[in-house]
Amino acid sequence: YMYTTCREAWDTGAPIVRPLAWNYPDDDVALSDRVKYEMMLGRDFLVAPMFDSEEASEGWYLRGIYLPDGMWYDYNDGRRVKGGMTLSAYPTTLATLPVFVRGGAIIPMYPETQYSDQMVKDVVTFDIWPDGDSEYAMYEDDGETRAYEKGEWTTQTVKVSAPKADFAGDIKVQIMPVEGKGFK
Repeated sequence: YMYTTCREAWDTGAPIVRPLAWNYPDDDVALSDRVKYEMMLGRDFLVAPMFDSEEASEGWYLRGIYLPDGMWYDYNDGRRVKGGMTLSAYPTTLATLPVFVRGGAIIPMYPETQYSDQMVKDVVTFDIWPDGDSEYAMYEDDGETRAYEKGEWTTQTVKVSAPKADFAGDIKVQIMPVEGKGFK
């Protein structure tokens, strides 16, 4: 996810960490000072940093967390939360920073590593946060050289067809063929 978000920043100049207004320019609350401490990490993660000590807040995020319209998932426990509203108090600890994932997000996940050279590039899973139809184009290059500047990179699109979060039903996942010039 981060590698693709960094490539988006390279291509478009979009910041990796951005104010809510960047992703939600038509949302009056996202444009206001009320959400100045919240941020988006790419297009899919909303982060609400804690500013009060855990002792002072007694385990509750008291500033209020605004979630733009749509369905959101608490990254820590998978709980679904309807957006378009402010959560006035939200249970949290310093170990479980409030992080929400946009409904419809598809997040590529590699095995945990200690450093980038340790990464095994052929093992990837996709965390799917269903909410209707969505797709994600995962960017990859060799991760070591500047060959990407010569077009040596690929994308692979993952498409998800799911019911809207309010409805039950099947989820269909399609992993499309790799596209691009490739890399060594």
